[in-house]
Amino acid sequence: MVAIERGLELLKLEGLGFSQPEIVKELSMKFQCSERTVYHDFEGRERWQLELQHVENNARIWMRLLSKVSEPT
Repeated sequence: MVAIERGLELLKLEGLGFSQPEIVKELSMKFQCSERTVYHDFEGRERWQLELQHVENNARIWMRLLSKVSEPT
């Protein structure tokens, strides 16, 4: 679960324009892991990013469905 959170943060910081070294420093402090662990996240990104986006999209769909079910009719 921590790896998923770290991946989401990585993508968020990257989207905000942070450089790879800045992201590595920030995430290693935030998640109390080695910098090498975060660099490994970058290296394995091809695998986990698609899975993460799939999970995120599914969660968004489920939230929409649940909100429609709970709406009064």
